[in-house]
Amino acid sequence: MKKLLTLFLFSTMLIIKFDRLQAQARSGLGLGVGFNTSNEGQGYGGIFYGEIKVASSVSIVPAIGLEIPHGAYFSLNGRYYPKHEVYVNAGPLIHLGSLETGDSGVGGSIGLGLSPQLSKHTAMDFNLHLELIHMSNVLRPVVGLRIAFQGIF
Repeated sequence: MKKLLTLFLFSTMLIIKFDRLQAQARSGLGLGVGFNTSNEGQGYGGIFYGEIKVASSVSIVPAIGLEIPHGAYFSLNGRYYPKHEVYVNAGPLIHLGSLETGDSGVGGSIGLGLSPQLSKHTAMDFNLHLELIHMSNVLRPVVGLRIAFQGIF
């Protein structure tokens, strides 16, 4: 009986410990800046996004942004948190038009991010991404880094 109680207590402590280490998606709003590079040169811009938690380690992230010289875009990414504060994301991207060429079309986005929580209601979000956008009727790769401040609710 004593061995069974010890095993139960030890198992409970392990479950509690691992529960705290599991990935945690969250819901919130973020605002940030982006820096990018592509064949067309280097650029910068801004992004506004929402993160909507759909499971303990999965969220959906609709975003709108404007990045020079590539133009405006709307994306709908899915985020998966395999570890606490670390995520991967992927999803479609609608490029709404370049400031230089006026091109638009459908592309895609993949990325790797780190989102450390600063307090109960705030977090920073660092996202290294690769996007494919239409420019001159060709899908072109854009590599960038976005840094955002996120309010959590």
